[in-house]
Amino acid sequence: MVEAITGRHRITVGADKAYDTKDFVANRRSLGAAAHVTQNTSNPPEKT
Repeated sequence: MVEAITGRHRITVGADKAYDTKDFVANRRSLGAAAHVTQNTSNPPEKT
């Protein structure tokens, strides 16, 4: 979905704590989007 957005404006993507991973955040950044993810503090699988 992010790659389908046209234009030069800032793109932000919100996600819940299940997406609190390095890969998710890195992928959004590579698409030019800022990821806003709820931090998983109860059982984090990896640091972001």
